[in-house]
Order: sequence, then structure tokens, then C-alpha cells
Amino acid sequence: MWWNRDSTPTITDAQPSADDQLRHRRRVYTVIMAIHIIGFAVGGALYARAWWTGLIIIIVTGPLQWVAVLLANAAPRHPRTRTPP
Repeated sequence: MWWNRDSTPTITDAQPSADDQLRHRRRVYTVIMAIHIIGFAVGGALYARAWWTGLIIIIVTGPLQWVAVLLANAAPRHPRTRTPP
């Protein structure tokens, strides 16, 4: 019924706006890609001196670009609905 206020969403139950979600996804993508680029550069530089350390860093940071794209394109999770007491 229209006078039932229990079904009215409160401010804390509201989803973040589309702009906020996009801003968050861009920030996550940028941070992960920065870590990937820095790690790849450090791994490449270390590969000349200590090849095994450089290779490990390159292998670890290699999949980060894939992870960054997956997280940037992921739909936001829906919060769990609260059940009234």
C-alpha cells in the first residue's frame, strides 16, 4: 500500500549512481594497470641481472592486464536484501 513505509528504500539501501560506478571501475583499472606496467618494467630490468627474479615478476604481473579488464567490465554486485526482523 502507498502508506506502507517499510518498502521505501532508505539512502543507505540505494545503489551507487552510474557515474560513481564508472568512476570506481576506471580507478580500479588504472591502479591495476599501473601495477602491471611498473612490475613488467622492473621484471624486464631485473631479467638482465637476475633472470629468475625478473622472470618471476613478469609471470606474476602478466595476467594483471586480464584481471584489470575483467574487473573494469564487471557489473556491480547487488547488495543482499535485508529481511525485516
